[in-house]
Amino acid sequence: MTRFPTPRSSGSVTTRATGALDQRAPGQIEYVSAKRVGFECLPEEVRRVVGKALVGEEIAANAEEPLTKRRPDGSHYQVVTAWWASTERLVLIEARRPLELRGERQFAPSGVWSVATTIHRFAPGVVAERSRWLLDPKASTPLGAPAPRAIDVLDVLPPRLVAPLRGGSSAAWQRFRPEWANETIVALRIDAGRLRVMKAERNASSKYSLAFAQWHSTTIDAAIAETRELGGRVLRLPRRSQLRERGGQSPEMMQ
Repeated sequence: MTRFPTPRSSGSVTTRATGALDQRAPGQIEYVSAKRVGFECLPEEVRRVVGKALVGEEIAANAEEPLTKRRPDGSHYQVVTAWWASTERLVLIEARRPLELRGERQFAPSGVWSVATTIHRFAPGVVAERSRWLLDPKASTPLGAPAPRAIDVLDVLPPRLVAPLRGGSSAAWQRFRPEWANETIVALRIDAGRLRVMKAERNASSKYSLAFAQWHSTTIDAAIAETRELGGRVLRLPRRSQLRERGGQSPEMMQ
């Protein structure tokens, strides 16, 4: 299972990238406060269900905040999507549970999570490639001039690294604690029976020094040898726009 620094520890701050990335500058993604980021957005109950499917050492993973949706008959449900990749397989996850309305725009769970997974297994011998680099955040912008705008979190990374991942799904987040800071970008693309996945991150002793820290990336490029569905639904990689929907725009959830 994925292990993360605990965002609720004393003095910690966790942020994630916002959706309006066409207004962001290369190398300086704007983040908003978040309780959970990455794969930890997947509810613990769902992680327990899919745990046995997560085979191998994790390379990259991501989950979106649960969303509240309305059916044509007026009933509501909550849905969360996620993906997880190792050098052995890619696992796509979708979980849903029914909701009941309590009060005005307040919902509470009225059932358990129903989980569907699609497992794309790779042929043996897939090797993850690792690289590292250092970018100067001020090199491309004259002193005092506004930085040019980006349209994607991938724009802050080297073009050669992210070119095979364009058109897929991506996410970014930061974590800060006293004397520690981390920035992570993950991306996934499935195209014609082939998978490309990447995780890039950098660490520093403070939020300020993070902008000058060295990036480390891990990538996988693998052909899909076999696909298996569990839970009765065939899952596809969500579109980029779906991955960027914010849970905070949904009606309030009651615990």
